[in-house]
Amino acid sequence: MLPPCCPTVIIAGMPAARVGDMATCVGPPDIIALGSFTVMIGGQPAARLGDMTAHGGVIVMGCPTVMIG
Repeated sequence: MLPPCCPTVIIAGMPAARVGDMATCVGPPDIIALGSFTVMIGGQPAARLGDMTAHGGVIVMGCPTVMIG
């Protein structure tokens, strides 16, 4: 994930990522397109492992001990 994400919500020492935040990708940075339908962080859906980016990528890194519905 690329800054800023949500600076007021910290998960595993890092700001929480949400739909609309930027992610590092194999190519250029990509926008997180899909997130939780039930958990909002800073007014945006929370991003989770396995969620999709706008260019068809998948979030593959995150905190495995935090479960977001």
